Amino acid sequence: MKDAQLVEQLNAEQPRVGTLLDRLRAVICCERSAALLTVADAVLRRYHDEKARRGLLDYEDLIDKALALLTSIDAAWVHYKLDLGIDHLLIDEAQDTSSKQWEIVRKLVAEFTAGAGARDVFRSIFAVGDEKQSIYSFQNAAPKEFAAMRRYFERAHAASGLAFLPGRLEHSFRSGVSILAAVDLVFADIAASVTSDSGRFSAAHRSARRPARHGRDLGTDRT
Repeated sequence: MKDAQLVEQLNAEQPRVGTLLDRLRAVICCERSAALLTVADAVLRRYHDEKARRGLLDYEDLIDKALALLTSIDAAWVHYKLDLGIDHLLIDEAQDTSSKQWEIVRKLVAEFTAGAGARDVFRSIFAVGDEKQSIYSFQNAAPKEFAAMRRYFERAHAASGLAFLPGRLEHSFRSGVSILAAVDLVFADIAASVTSDSGRFSAAHRSARRPARHGRDLGTDRT
């Protein structure tokens, strides 16, 4: 009888103890996170001070300072010099371009669609990318911006009476059918988190490679 009562008491106590354990784990996690942030803050401060002492710039500094310069109202001479020196802008791996980098692009080519510039020459912007290949989120890559910037430049060219030629590269010369099928399957439900142009994004890629002589391509097996 006593054993039955003890089991009943332990069962009744279990939810309360479980809740306390969850709170204890949360406190431990909070304390460790605070300690980690304290260390990280000290490291970043020393890193920043050392860069300033030695007159060095890192990757993020180059982006931030370039954007600050091009945005400054006192940088008209910079824009004038750039207008004299840039006729064509090529953007590779556009899916890994950050929002700040896109803003720099907009500043660099602002005169391309603004009418007559300092020189009467043909000027162009060329960008190529694939949102499904974006892997640089740790550098603030913004794959959604690719489609957004395409629409922006399309409107800017139309307003200036300039031709804008969007294109879609649907054939892959690198991957086989099975790989492409797997990638399309993974991205089928997450398109909205990767691009702002789901209509163009939804098209499946096609492999331009011939199937291997031996064996079969699992990506073509629909059974």
